[in-house]
Amino acid sequence: MNQLGALTRRALVGLLRFLPSEQPQKIRVPLLRLAGVTFDGWATIFGFQTIDSPHMLRVGKRCFINAECWFQGNGGIELGTEVLVAPRVTILTSIYREGCHSLCASQPVVIEDGAWIGAGSTIFPGVRIGRGAIVAAGSLVQQDVPNGACFGGVPAGILHQRSVISLSSVNKSMV
Repeated sequence: MNQLGALTRRALVGLLRFLPSEQPQKIRVPLLRLAGVTFDGWATIFGFQTIDSPHMLRVGKRCFINAECWFQGNGGIELGTEVLVAPRVTILTSIYREGCHSLCASQPVVIEDGAWIGAGSTIFPGVRIGRGAIVAAGSLVQQDVPNGACFGGVPAGILHQRSVISLSSVNKSMV
């Protein structure tokens, strides 16, 4: 899989734009795997995504990624178990800064287990979103988000702190 060139990976991801969203697992996940995305287990991918450097994206078990997201992943993006990503979320691992003539040093983005990312949010390079955290829609996240925090705004900050329950206990209570 690593022998695939960047152009081939982008072409495979680009095919997703032309596929219907009715069967996300049967079509999207295999194509993304072929493009180099790592899946730790079952995931739901809805609509089309823009994924730069798909081989640098790791998707945890039971993740849900909605339509029109952009994963600019040169620095690596890791989504934990049961992460929910709403439509039009942007995750950046590299940005231009004053004095740089190209993308500056890349930094990974880690979104831990059970976190929710609201629609239209932008996550900046080097950010870690804690376990069970919630990022409000339209937020600009430039700093780490603590476990269980409700984070929002432009720039985003803590709106509320809540206790985090274990994902396994939630799953057992739903059975």
